[in-house]
This record gives sequence, structure tokens and C-alpha cells, in this order.
Amino acid sequence: MMQKIEKFISCLSNYYQENAKLAKKNMLLAYGLWLIFGFLGIHRFYSNQRFAWVYIILSLLGYLTLFFGLGFLIFLAEFVWWLIDGVRLYKLIKTHNTEAKTYKIYKK
Repeated sequence: MMQKIEKFISCLSNYYQENAKLAKKNMLLAYGLWLIFGFLGIHRFYSNQRFAWVYIILSLLGYLTLFFGLGFLIFLAEFVWWLIDGVRLYKLIKTHNTEAKTYKIYKK
């Protein structure tokens, strides 16, 4: 029974990975997430960037240390990083969509 469950999970995982490679990302949605939820790094999760969790940790550290003055510096660094992400986001989504299109053609 356990082997059947492991095989099912493996098949499901492979199916998800195949479809994730084929799925195109929406540029408007990516920039909407960047603009509205950028301070939490939600756009980094959507665009499959590495270290997306760092935004959340920095935000928590910023709030916890705001009264000591360190929070302001953390928020300033996060803001600069957020602006850089906004510039890089277009290329990341464009590259992902090109790779998804190439992968889809290759799989046929």
C-alpha cells in the first residue's frame, strides 16, 4: 500500500513539474504583486526567484527593531531591493515565458 502511495505522489509531482514548466507567467499579475505585496516578496514567489523568503524575514526584523532605529535601515535596504526587483521582474517573466514556449515545442 505504501509503495502505491509513493508512486502516486511521484506521478503527481512529475505532472506538476511538467505543467509548471509549460505555464506562462502573467506580466501584469507579476507587477501587481510587486506593487501591492512587494514588501513581503510575494512577486518573488510568483516568479520562482530564489531566496523569496528573505523579504518576509527582513520585514519581520524591520518591524521588531523599528523602535531601536535599526528597523529604519532594514526597511531602507528592503526598499532599494524592491526597486531593483521591479526593474528585473520584466526580464525574469519574459525569460520564463520564452523557456516555457521552447519547452512546450520541444515536448511535442
